Amino acid sequence: LRVRGGNTMEVTLSAVGDVILGGDYRVIQAQPYAPLSGEQEFDRLIAEYGYDYPFKNFIDMFKADDITVINLEGVLTNGNTRKSGRPHYLRARAEYATSILAASGVDVACLANNHTLDYSYAGYKATKRALDSAGIGHMGHFEGEDYVINVKKNGLSLKVGFCAMQMPVSRETMQKEIQALRKTCDIVVASFHWANVQQWKANVTTYMRANARAAIKFGADLVLGHHRHLPSGIERYGDKLIVYDLANFITGLKHVGCDESMVFQITWRVDETGYIEEAGFKVIPVKTTASSETFYYETTTGFGKNGMPINEWQPVIATGSEARRIIDYINDNSLKVTVPYYYD
Repeated sequence: LRVRGGNTMEVTLSAVGDVILGGDYRVIQAQPYAPLSGEQEFDRLIAEYGYDYPFKNFIDMFKADDITVINLEGVLTNGNTRKSGRPHYLRARAEYATSILAASGVDVACLANNHTLDYSYAGYKATKRALDSAGIGHMGHFEGEDYVINVKKNGLSLKVGFCAMQMPVSRETMQKEIQALRKTCDIVVASFHWANVQQWKANVTTYMRANARAAIKFGADLVLGHHRHLPSGIERYGDKLIVYDLANFITGLKHVGCDESMVFQITWRVDETGYIEEAGFKVIPVKTTASSETFYYETTTGFGKNGMPINEWQPVIATGSEARRIIDYINDNSLKVTVPYYYD
């Protein structure tokens, strides 16, 4: 380590992928929960088990770190103005921004994804209002909607800037967003919600790699990816890290067969001269469900007739052989970096 000054501080960021509170308003014709919709089943669980139910196994972790960032997949609104022609409409109550997200230690939400506008622009504005009321920062769906957080400890500070892009976007837009933050921030985090990828496959595509590396060249210190519902590899590009897919984190009902996930944690150390270095990273392997029950779906859902694990909106830290399998899987898809095994 090359810290120069005597007084130092460490800043730890935790990142997770898709967080879906609630779900579709339409009834899911599946056992054992028919005739409930995703929204209704989520609300039932919260009423029965309390607001800490979704993040229960991670609240202490997220409150102990300095920054927790999620990809908020869906909207937080009590409105009903849906955008026509969308295959899914993901919605949760606006009050969950405070009672669930903020109470669980979430600090920043990515809103640049393919479900942000499920309830039209009105739903998007309502989501931002809900997050603002909860004191949660957000990197937005549209250009220039970035977020900066200034962490202060030991008389020192570290300014971390976040920008997010729902792909595809032009390289010019990427460069503009990242370099705008680069001018004023000590650390820049670029978040990508990928498009044009084959879902439920763990490969890092040429498209993803090219854009993630471009973000580093433009000045990003860390790249976070999501959209494909499964964890993927991590790359050390130069002296920076690219996490290609953080996978699902909190999902319910329909997201079956995609129950492997992670928490990515990175720590930066800064000294009194302003010198910043990476002080280490780790991956905590996660299962998106602890349930041993299975779900039956009609063939029209595209999942076939086989029973699959229920996702019940409550991820758990993976242990034993499952933890090793997830880390092995990530390492098999990684480049110029080896993810160490994590045991609680």
